[in-house]
Amino acid sequence: MLPPPPDCQNITRLSADVERLYCAQQAAQSGEVAQLAQSLQEIGAWPAEHPLYNEAQKAIETWSNVLIGDARRAFNQGDIQRASEIISHIPTNSPRYKEAQTTIADWRKQWQQGQQVYTVAQTALRNQKWDEASAQLSALAELDNPFWRENRLRDLSEQIVLERKAWQQVTEARGAVKAETPRNLGTAITLALEVDRDSYAWGRAKADVDRWTNRIISIGWQQWKAGNRIAAADSIEQIPKSIALNPTARDMLVFGQAQARVSAAQSDWKPALSQVVNLLEGITALHQIQPGSAFYGQSRQDLLNWKRQLEDVTRLQYASLAASLGQKSSLQTAIAQASQISPTRPRRQQAQTLTAHWQTRLSALKIVRLSCGRRRSPIPIRFLL
Repeated sequence: MLPPPPDCQNITRLSADVERLYCAQQAAQSGEVAQLAQSLQEIGAWPAEHPLYNEAQKAIETWSNVLIGDARRAFNQGDIQRASEIISHIPTNSPRYKEAQTTIADWRKQWQQGQQVYTVAQTALRNQKWDEASAQLSALAELDNPFWRENRLRDLSEQIVLERKAWQQVTEARGAVKAETPRNLGTAITLALEVDRDSYAWGRAKADVDRWTNRIISIGWQQWKAGNRIAAADSIEQIPKSIALNPTARDMLVFGQAQARVSAAQSDWKPALSQVVNLLEGITALHQIQPGSAFYGQSRQDLLNWKRQLEDVTRLQYASLAASLGQKSSLQTAIAQASQISPTRPRRQQAQTLTAHWQTRLSALKIVRLSCGRRRSPIPIRFLL
């Protein structure tokens, strides 16, 4: 009866060498690099006079061949570091040691050649030397390693196309700035943002985008200082929304857009629900400006004024609804409501215009009623005779 096989889970340095060899062979059957490396470490240091030396050498050679194959696959896939690591597990007493060292040295040489060709191509692409970059495709095609000959060649070919397109986009974006108006600058920024982020051209495009963005903000600031808030906001709005604005530009945009809403609420002397909506939106927007902003003080002043305008417009809106009934009493109610807006109120002029308008309608209504009353009076007797 054969003895039971060794318990490989409990093998130690004190275990019999025959058991260690058996367990090393069992572990190596998985074909995993880590297991092969451990098995080689387990028996790789046995001297030539060891009774199991010949059997161990056969196993070491077999496992070394497997490791060389794994290293070759890693190298062909473009991982020279992994290939070197795998080769390093082959012990010096392996029958395949010298071959493994020669092989890895040759691979490193091939890798260096490929890297040199690729570096030349990258330098050419940075400097827009398209012919020089394209010439490196032929150089890569002559290399032995399939990673450089196939993968890197394909990558470089695609990169050349990408870089040429990216530089064309940069040129087109720069051409859009015929005059440094906010609209032209905004168009140029939009075009520049289409440049591929992985291209060398993006570095130049990004610098252009930053410069043009700052120029728009500068134009907007000059317009703001000149008192044209709406124009300043229109300028800032030319900057694409994908670009994060600095606090000054953001508040200038918010304030200017709020001003545009309030200005729209003043465009017609007749009360309308849109005036209320525009004022509400303007007030809401202005609340976004926080303490510490360069615009905070002015925003608080305008906020107070706009809230008073909203109160006046709301009162005039109700008055207008009453006047729309067209009756004497409703017109009188509307006039009474409008007259409550004092001379110090922001909508005083609109209230006076409406009051005059409703008073004219009220006078016309009285004339019509007087005329109708006369027609209903009895016909004088002399006309009946």
